[in-house]
Amino acid sequence: VDVVLAQALGLAGAHLDIVLSAAANDGDPSGIIQRAVRPTSQSTVGRLLIGIECLLSTLNDEQGMLEDLIVATEWLSTVRFRFLRQKSLTPSANEASPLPRWTVRRAESGSIIVDALVEGVVASMLATLAGPEPDLGTEPTHPDLVPIATTRLDAVLFSQGINEWQTMANNFGTSALQTEINAKGLEALKAHVERASRIARELALEDIAKAQHADQQIKQWQDLLKLATDAVKDANAAMKNVHVLLTTADLCRSIVGSHCICCKSGKDRTSMAVTLEQTRALSRELGILDEKHVCKLLRRHGIRRVNVLANTHQDKYAFNALQVSSLPRVYRPPKGTYSGSTAT
Repeated sequence: VDVVLAQALGLAGAHLDIVLSAAANDGDPSGIIQRAVRPTSQSTVGRLLIGIECLLSTLNDEQGMLEDLIVATEWLSTVRFRFLRQKSLTPSANEASPLPRWTVRRAESGSIIVDALVEGVVASMLATLAGPEPDLGTEPTHPDLVPIATTRLDAVLFSQGINEWQTMANNFGTSALQTEINAKGLEALKAHVERASRIARELALEDIAKAQHADQQIKQWQDLLKLATDAVKDANAAMKNVHVLLTTADLCRSIVGSHCICCKSGKDRTSMAVTLEQTRALSRELGILDEKHVCKLLRRHGIRRVNVLANTHQDKYAFNALQVSSLPRVYRPPKGTYSGSTAT
């Protein structure tokens, strides 16, 4: 259990780092940080969304991994993240080692507290937006660190197996777990959209200039939520409904600017999903025309091939011909980029 939860914390930490840094450096035009660290004195307490897209199947050992991920996702929503900044920019003469960037501890209440050291524009924005912080029952590990903000995560999980094992699971009628995960994930996502919409309206009341943007933002979330709801409800247990993954990913990105993708090893199916996500982003943001060609280029020459090489010392994705044929078309690697003899 500890191994699973530690990996979940690593995922959440990376997500927090990327989202907060990107938002702060861009001036947080979408209000991501404002929604995350809403002061406790306000009527709606802030949370940060983390959407997890899982490609594991519901058969054999992958089902056990999927069950572990369910536990980890639910547990993440109970963790408190506290942001700290350094009191003095000049290290003391007795400072023998750098300040810890991440510290994980259990408070007297039993809850997990994750302390994250933030600097620069992120620290400045958090300090400006956050109000008086609640007492978490534990002090920072270093006297030169002071708390400036806290947040919790709304962790939502969506799952769609895409490999040959999921084909068999669908045929044998053993995909009920997937249906249950997606229904629960949709309810959690709906709750977060409601929370984010309330905060967006509250922020608009504080700054009338933001009112029109807030209305547009909320409408976009509601439109994407309807698409995600339709995809989850229309899912056929005998088919691989990738629209569940695509629509929920679009909504998570619209709200928080990022989402997470995982499979068994994080290098083959994940590579196909990441390159698909990159292609869709290029199409949405830059209006590229030949999406299929661009996606093939990313899978053939992109950084995911380097990731595979670093893991297996071979530059081929670990798929054989039968496995490729079982993948939905949008997740299939180009010819010449995969091999059945590559280590998994």
